Amino acid sequence: MKNIQSIPVILGKKLKEERMKKALDIPHVARHCCLSKNMVVELEDGHGNYFYTPHIKLSAAKKVGTFLGLDHQLFLDFGSDQADHYLFQDKLNHHKRT
Repeated sequence: MKNIQSIPVILGKKLKEERMKKALDIPHVARHCCLSKNMVVELEDGHGNYFYTPHIKLSAAKKVGTFLGLDHQLFLDFGSDQADHYLFQDKLNHHKRT
């Protein structure tokens, strides 16, 4: 059984496709998400080492995805045994904020 706390795979191609579909450039996304341009490129292409930890990278991916209007499950791959847990936690956290 996989560890539920493991970090999902960021599907950067999905982030890039959505950014391009909305005709947004990298500096625009970076500015609105409080990230550097290099960080956005790393999220989209997977190349680079601009994040201190995988958790920080995940948080940045969520910011970008939310800014682009994407549901997390569209650009994060948790694997089949983690997806239900994540969706439950995401809904639980949303209810705590409201």
